[in-house]
Amino acid sequence: MAVTTPYDAMGASAARGQYVSSVLASLSGEAHLRTSIAAIILQLSITALLAVVISVDIFMDNWTVPGSSTTVIYITFVTILATLVTSFTTSAIRSVWFSHTVTLSTKSGPAVTSRIKVLVGLGSVKDQFKGWQVSVIFLLAGLLTTSIVAGLTPRSIVCK
Repeated sequence: MAVTTPYDAMGASAARGQYVSSVLASLSGEAHLRTSIAAIILQLSITALLAVVISVDIFMDNWTVPGSSTTVIYITFVTILATLVTSFTTSAIRSVWFSHTVTLSTKSGPAVTSRIKVLVGLGSVKDQFKGWQVSVIFLLAGLLTTSIVAGLTPRSIVCK
């Protein structure tokens, strides 16, 4: 007895088209808009926090002792938090770019294919240069983790 799958019943091309339609439907709508707005508000909040914290010295007990557990735990916590923020932001950026690229594009030529490859992280170096706008945005978003960790890490102050 042969086992049939949904791909066998409707054909691979039709199944692929149905899958793409469901993905595009999930990228549009109110939930997608809320996620994008939440990412913008989160970024503005972090920018404001860093602008305030930069001008204020953060002091912690035992901070000057290299490798102390307080230092390691604090920096690890801040790094994990910054990575989560960056991941959320990058995901929102990726969904907006993907939605824009797929739904507003009237042509399905090599430029659109290159941009989609860059968006999903499968683009070659050549594709990265073709979709340089996307690459630059992701580069800046990647630097977000570094800026959060550097901005929220207490400075070592040695009293003489």
